Amino acid sequence: MKKQNRFWLLCGLILTLLTLIRPVAEASGRDEFERAQKIAKEKRAGKNLSSEQKKILLKYVMRGWIADMDPSRTSVGFKPLSDMKASDRYKGEEGGLYGKGKNQPDKTHQAIIDKVLLGVRPRDEAGKLSDDGKIAMISIGMSNTTREFGVFIRTANADKRKASAVTLVDCAMGSHAGKQWAERAQVWENMRQKLKQKKVTPAQVQVAWIKLAEMGPSKYGAFPKHAQFFKNNIITILHKLQETCPNIKVVYFSSRVYAGYCISDHSLSPEPYVYESAFALRWLIKDQMKGDPELNYDAAKGVVKAPLLLWGPYMWCDGTNARADGLTWPPDLLEFDGVHPSTKGKVQVTQLLLKFFTTDKNAKSWFTRSE
Repeated sequence: MKKQNRFWLLCGLILTLLTLIRPVAEASGRDEFERAQKIAKEKRAGKNLSSEQKKILLKYVMRGWIADMDPSRTSVGFKPLSDMKASDRYKGEEGGLYGKGKNQPDKTHQAIIDKVLLGVRPRDEAGKLSDDGKIAMISIGMSNTTREFGVFIRTANADKRKASAVTLVDCAMGSHAGKQWAERAQVWENMRQKLKQKKVTPAQVQVAWIKLAEMGPSKYGAFPKHAQFFKNNIITILHKLQETCPNIKVVYFSSRVYAGYCISDHSLSPEPYVYESAFALRWLIKDQMKGDPELNYDAAKGVVKAPLLLWGPYMWCDGTNARADGLTWPPDLLEFDGVHPSTKGKVQVTQLLLKFFTTDKNAKSWFTRSE
């Protein structure tokens, strides 16, 4: 009996010590992690690190908690899809956002677009057409998307060109990339809650901006395997979007921005995966135009499973190598991880979005005020 009492007394003492030690250890861990984040920012700024600092930074890079950045990787040598000519090839893929070196839909495709866009009109809470209703546009994506769309919302709402009926709602979620959007129910519940907060019903959602990638894409295989995996997840997302928002008419895709500065593939998307993922978006658009039933947008042709798919602003360029339109992505437009946008980066994305939705013929018809 005495031995048992001593045993339980010892157990009690150990538990007490663990209770006392754990908060101290956790606090110590948080302090070191915060220090590692600071070191990463100093490295990005060009400061030479001590051996101790390098050791601390490497510890958290290996864990995947911090994505290290190499600001000297200002180019990976790829040509933007929008700059590729019909004769250009990347691993067998032709150039142009819509293929054949073209960045705009052909006449047949354009006629379809014009017809679909006529249906993007203000709707009441039940989804019926109403002059006093709303045209809700949502964002779907990960941390980059929500950070960027939040700035876009504030900027667009202050722009006199935006139609008063257009209501912008950020439904993107941090740490939720293509696979997570395809598999987790919580993203769709989050969408419903975000819409409710903005006094918008799912029946009023008619437009979506999708900017997605996959986390740690190398595990899905070299191109085209990882792009095919991404494409399949987008198809699932489109199906769920159609089910959730029955009046959704059009989705605008945007590519990720240059990610050559990122040198971590644990949970982020470095190059060449970011560049290559844009081909998956083009495959989806081309498959829809070929009549793929899994991407059917026309009720006259069967069950509607997806909205019409179009390119929004294509945002990738080869780092500091200027695109044909002058776009560049220098290191200061990204955070210390080389992936997330800095304050200046969010402004640049906002400018690209605002220019597209106020001037592109396949967006301004519903986004801007009537002349």
